[in-house]
Amino acid sequence: MRSENNPLQIPYRLETPGDVARAMGRNLLSIGKNYERILQVSKRYDLSFPPAYQAARKEVRKDFFKVREQKIREVNIEYEEIENFSLATDFAKIESSMPWAKDLADHADIFSFIRRMPQPVKEWCRIRSYRENPSAMIESYIAVKKLLKQELLSYARAGKTKSITLDDLRRLIVALTVYDKDNRDVLEAIRIGAKGASKSHDILYQNAIAELLFARIPSLMSRLIVLEPDTIRQKVFSKIAKLNVTPKQRLGLYSYFPLGLLDKEVVPVLQKMSRVASRMITMQDDFKRRFHDYIKVLTENIESRQGMYARLFLDRELEKMPKLYVPRDVMKYRISYKDIIRSTYTETTSVMFYPSKDYMDLWHGKFSSDCVGFDLGQKHLMTPNFFNIRIFQSGEWIGNIYMLDFTDRGILMVDRIQIPRTIHAGYAEFFKSLAEAFQEMFADVPYSEILMPFTISNHDKIQRVFNRHKDTLPKRRVYFDVSPWYYFESIARQGERDYYVLCSKA
Repeated sequence: MRSENNPLQIPYRLETPGDVARAMGRNLLSIGKNYERILQVSKRYDLSFPPAYQAARKEVRKDFFKVREQKIREVNIEYEEIENFSLATDFAKIESSMPWAKDLADHADIFSFIRRMPQPVKEWCRIRSYRENPSAMIESYIAVKKLLKQELLSYARAGKTKSITLDDLRRLIVALTVYDKDNRDVLEAIRIGAKGASKSHDILYQNAIAELLFARIPSLMSRLIVLEPDTIRQKVFSKIAKLNVTPKQRLGLYSYFPLGLLDKEVVPVLQKMSRVASRMITMQDDFKRRFHDYIKVLTENIESRQGMYARLFLDRELEKMPKLYVPRDVMKYRISYKDIIRSTYTETTSVMFYPSKDYMDLWHGKFSSDCVGFDLGQKHLMTPNFFNIRIFQSGEWIGNIYMLDFTDRGILMVDRIQIPRTIHAGYAEFFKSLAEAFQEMFADVPYSEILMPFTISNHDKIQRVFNRHKDTLPKRRVYFDVSPWYYFESIARQGERDYYVLCSKA
């Protein structure tokens, strides 16, 4: 199977001894004297091309989303925590946390919304005696805020509400947020988007719900129940003033809690102050214990209040989203919140995939920085079922995907995805994009499933991502007679074993 490309150009397919000799004369890719071994093999052994390789498209370009590591460090999130950006694009998941949000568009104000709620809620909010006059509106609005604060603090302390149900509490929080005068853009966007039928209306509605859930609700809840850092500072300083310590030690403790701390910095500072106090020689043990207990109760109270928003509105899958979300006035944008998140935390990079089976594959381990040396590379190359996929980015050969063709059983096997550890391989939705590239490459190949083993890569980042991603994939149990393929790690053990289905052919 003769290459149509110049063998000295990307992707460097050396399919004849003549190709190897030309590459050797140019010392292509700095292989040097090892070309002599490659040339000897090319003269002694003809290549056998599996059907899947022959039917595959000879190149596929796919845009991958490379994570901007500096940006995720700024929001204190690890790469593995946000590798799967489907949460940012799965609006149904976001909307399910507030399935009744569209109802907000049908009401003129919060009082109209509360009138549709159960009778106990209306009574607590003083809607029963409500009349449309300014004094009654103010009285009712104050009652709503008072009820919410009471119920939130009860839930923070005891894990349960006091007078209304948890679902009614959530509804009231959303209503108070949406009908707040500072959030009119969200309410207007919900009203327009919920009733519109165009794509732009749908984007407007999705943007409004995302803004409501990830920005406006936590802001309102913070104002209701989260203690301001400077308020906490005054409380702690008052407590320290009552301790039996010298003025110098007192000022030393004060120095750990400066003005202007952020909410997330308060608890670590308090814990440090407690540790410092415990080491003060002149402070009596009783005072140390009492101060430690005071800080412990205070930090638990702070953390409980700070965690209320997540407990009420986020599940484990969505808990990272408030950090990633980019707040904005939704009526001023027609770009989807999903695209804003992607463009903020990722950059698009084109990755090229080239199926190959040629004499350059004798040295493919050099470009993957894996354990495949010349001898093992020769065993790979001489296996009829084997072929390789070379990965290029920005004109550079950055790795390989070792493939096995079992299309007689409806299977394409990904043996390994090998990329040097020195290469930044932090992609968002890596395996989703890879599956799409495979589906394009093998569109004309008669396979049913593309399978992957549990251990898939020498690159620790890609392997860690797969460890998380595999739980979303179906499994398939397959039997292999290991003897013809014992030097491929995906089939290194005799008998049945489980594989993960990366994608299936429709």
